[in-house]
Amino acid sequence: VQQITADIEFLFNLGFKSFAVSNLGPIGCLPAITKQNNYSSCDTISNLLALYHNFLLGSSIATLQNTLPNVELITLDFNYAFNVVLQGIVHLHLILSLNLRSRLVNILNVKIVPKPNIFETSIGYLSNGTQQPYSPCCRGIDDATCGEVDGQGAPLYIVCSSPSESFYWDNAHPTDTSWQAISNVVFLGLEDI
Repeated sequence: VQQITADIEFLFNLGFKSFAVSNLGPIGCLPAITKQNNYSSCDTISNLLALYHNFLLGSSIATLQNTLPNVELITLDFNYAFNVVLQGIVHLHLILSLNLRSRLVNILNVKIVPKPNIFETSIGYLSNGTQQPYSPCCRGIDDATCGEVDGQGAPLYIVCSSPSESFYWDNAHPTDTSWQAISNVVFLGLEDI
C-alpha cells in the first residue's frame, strides 16, 4: 500500500491528476489456494488479508484525496466484483436494464459489447454442478503448471473442454468470460462518474 501511495504521489507531481486504483480480489478463492481443499471452498484467512489490504488502501486513497489538490481518485472494487460473479448474485439483464452500456460509451468513450447471458455462462457451473467454481480450466499434471511441457514438448497439463464455462483459466487468472462479467460489475460502480 505504501508503494501504491508513493507511486500515485510521484505521478501526481509529474502532472497526472486522475487515477483509477484497483483493490485486491478475494485471493483466498484463487485455485492456487483452493487446491489445498480440493477446490471446494475459498480460504477465509487469505480473503481476510485481502480485505485488510483493501482497508489500508482505502485509507491511503482518502488521505491522498485530502492532501493532493485537485486529484481525482477512484477505486475499482475488484473484491466486490469477483465475489458478485463467483456467488452468482448479479444477472446481465439487471446491468443492461440500468442502461450502463450507453453511459459508459458516453463517459469513457469505450465500446462495451457484453455477450448475451454472460453471467449465466461464466457462473452456470455453480448451479448445474458440472464444475467446481474454484478449480482452474487449465491444470498442471502432478506438480506441473498450466502451459508446462516436458523435454520432448509434450504437455504436462490438461485443459477443460469448455473454458468459457470456467471461472478460472489457471491457478491465478480468470477466463475471458469471467473477466467480461467482472468488468460489467466494476463498470456498474462507475456509472456516477
